[in-house]
Amino acid sequence: MRKPTVSSNREQRKIIIFTKTNTMEAIRQYIKVNGRNISITLPDDFDADEVEVIILPKSDDFYLTDEMKAELDLQLNEPPTDYISAEESIAELKKKYGV
Repeated sequence: MRKPTVSSNREQRKIIIFTKTNTMEAIRQYIKVNGRNISITLPDDFDADEVEVIILPKSDDFYLTDEMKAELDLQLNEPPTDYISAEESIAELKKKYGV
């Protein structure tokens, strides 16, 4: 098990996604709609010339099944020394699977 590679504040959440060929950075933001327009401000360290935007209505519906809660409880009870960094995780995946 590893620590999630996520940084967040109240308005923005940065998530690192591991794909077969590379690592992808995704940013999740909740933005107020102004008429029929939205404005997205990217963080200073975001480095891309083009982005993909997927727009979904915000939903406050979130449900944890008993199975999900049990898994989260197990993870919360694990000692922090059992975790590895995202970089270590990537290195192990590259070594094991050649990705």
